[in-house]
Amino acid sequence: MKNIPTVIALWKEGYFSESEVVAWADAQILKSEQELSDPLMELSLKGPALYENLDSYLFPPARKFSFIEKFSVRLAALNFSSSESVLEFCEWASREAMGEDLNIPEVLFGYLIEEEFCYEEGNPLRVFHKEIGQLKLRSEVVFKAIIEELNT
Repeated sequence: MKNIPTVIALWKEGYFSESEVVAWADAQILKSEQELSDPLMELSLKGPALYENLDSYLFPPARKFSFIEKFSVRLAALNFSSSESVLEFCEWASREAMGEDLNIPEVLFGYLIEEEFCYEEGNPLRVFHKEIGQLKLRSEVVFKAIIEELNT
């Protein structure tokens, strides 16, 4: 099934829980009018964790998201009311942005956050709340495209 790599990638990025992946696979099985694929059946029966590191000839590997796609998925899954969750997102963004193109706003955001972590008086949460509004709309468009792809 062509969407398995995207579903596995969304699970790895924390958007889907393991049970949501199984529910997705079950729904695909129920609506399928074609012969079912072994990977889809395995995903339904055993969940994604068992297949995460298998060779691609045995099970479809997770889709490789770009930094912007990962950022968008993680932002969509983020609990904004939890300072701990926001701080984890900030740590992830600051770490993952390293080496990416600074002309990309999400990458620049990661560098700004990293700068805050470097100083004793730094406040990554303040920078997050100040800057994230500008990136949220861009991220929603990217995330929506990923989800729409699953529904085709």
